[in-house]
Amino acid sequence: MSLMRRLEQIRAGTEETVAPVSDGSPTEPTPMQNATLPTDTASGKRAATLSEMAAEEVLVLLRDMLMDSVLEALPANAEQLGVVTLRNLIEEALNEAVHRQGLTLRLEERRFLSDEFIHEVKGLGPIERLLNDPLVTRITVNAPDEIWVERLGMVQRTAWTFRNEEHLWRIITKIAKLLEARIDQRVPMLDKTLPDGGRVRAKVPPLVSTPTLTVDKGPENPFTRLIQQHQERQQWQQDTTEVLRQSLQDRLMQEMERDPSLMQQRDRLVRLLEESFESEVVSRNIVLSRSERVQLQVTLINEILGYGPLQLLLDDPEITEIMVNGPFHVYVERRGRIEMTNIRFRDEQHLMRVVEKILMPLGKRVDERVPMVDARLPDGSRVNIVIPPVSLNGPCVTIRKFSREPFTINDLISFGTLTPEAAQFLQA
Repeated sequence: MSLMRRLEQIRAGTEETVAPVSDGSPTEPTPMQNATLPTDTASGKRAATLSEMAAEEVLVLLRDMLMDSVLEALPANAEQLGVVTLRNLIEEALNEAVHRQGLTLRLEERRFLSDEFIHEVKGLGPIERLLNDPLVTRITVNAPDEIWVERLGMVQRTAWTFRNEEHLWRIITKIAKLLEARIDQRVPMLDKTLPDGGRVRAKVPPLVSTPTLTVDKGPENPFTRLIQQHQERQQWQQDTTEVLRQSLQDRLMQEMERDPSLMQQRDRLVRLLEESFESEVVSRNIVLSRSERVQLQVTLINEILGYGPLQLLLDDPEITEIMVNGPFHVYVERRGRIEMTNIRFRDEQHLMRVVEKILMPLGKRVDERVPMVDARLPDGSRVNIVIPPVSLNGPCVTIRKFSREPFTINDLISFGTLTPEAAQFLQA
């Protein structure tokens, strides 16, 4: 049976079941009705439930009929667009698709479809509205057409479904990408902790016959912040300044390959950077302030001669410890207090390059076979590195710095570490 024919039948059935059923005569329920309808409800409540379920099935069928036409009409950068702009584009594409298929949409159906397609582009498709429900604590997807939720301690099957296995697989892949993880035929299982303390588990073939997904969550949508970070990262990669930085870094690396002595000649490298910088800015017609130029040059020098984004923190004498919890969360201990910084890495690969730069002179390595290693920087600072699968949030690096000037007795007294009497005793 075609989707169009099924839609017509359900719509007709919806209008017929709005009135209460009075004669108690049995009607042949749909599979969805069999799955959720209690057998001991009163006839009026039964009719209302049938009507509500049929309406939800209509919405799902409309979504499946129009999804390809609407999403294919959107621009390639739709995910980076603002919600208002995206909604306008979706409504234009929806009007064209509806007109081509000769459909008539009700106002509530049109509103639902606009929201659903926004969820497809910016969110996680059919489970987005469930993730946003503060009463839902668990979402279990056993198959594309079988989604269960735990709400207020009660487990119930929802009317919402995925279009097919490909649709479900695409959402699982999107979740893995947000978590900087991998899931495919070679790595068919995903098990990650979420920022709110929840957990996401997924399995795909050949480990299972059909993809499955389970999300444990709190009152808030645990993926909202991850999606925002993902979008910021994409914008960052497309930013003109980032393109300029990458181009300059490539040119300097090529020069250093031709002349390795540049590594030991910082002044000469800075002059070469300034010359390359001017030519790139002119050729790309980029306008930068003096502070932006200086900041970009310092960033490049730190990437090549230092430890990338960490170098500024290592050079700060007030910082005693650096804690990197994945590429986007860098904390420091300053004057005994832990605080989050605005320092971040571009992605996990960027962080891993810095890790390799720390370990390479020491002859050490870190990988899936050896996921944890201890090391020391040239100044004596202790370094601990942990990567997946031991770490759940991407590579984690902890650097415990040592003071460049050793503490004196007077320093220890002023810190409150020693009392004057204890210091006098030790000096005796």
